[in-house]
Amino acid sequence: MTEERRTLTEPATEADSQQVATWLPRRGDLAYDTALQRIGVVIAIPEDTGADLYHLRPEVGGDWAASAANLSPPIGCILNTIYGRQRVMDLLDPPHGRPTLYLRPERGGTEWTVLATELHRVIRP
Repeated sequence: MTEERRTLTEPATEADSQQVATWLPRRGDLAYDTALQRIGVVIAIPEDTGADLYHLRPEVGGDWAASAANLSPPIGCILNTIYGRQRVMDLLDPPHGRPTLYLRPERGGTEWTVLATELHRVIRP
């Protein structure tokens, strides 16, 4: 694997800014598993495993598998939403324990948040 691991605070790359609503993680991407409410680095994609699952590794603890439907995009990714193109600025872990994506319009405007589990409601197909 030649892809480098990214952290939550690293800026987006040009490749990230080209990704849109149909975001699928790549090896080395950080992803949030909405089903387990855990963040991990993608270490294997479906093409690697022959199954329809992604394998993630947390900073501490054991690996796990997740479906693409349960994974949330990394920081810096551009998404097509019902409110226009939005950049994922941060993944917040507020005290209520419901991870939230902090979004900013690509060309300026009002910043907003959406629960990671509700992201599918604002993504434009």
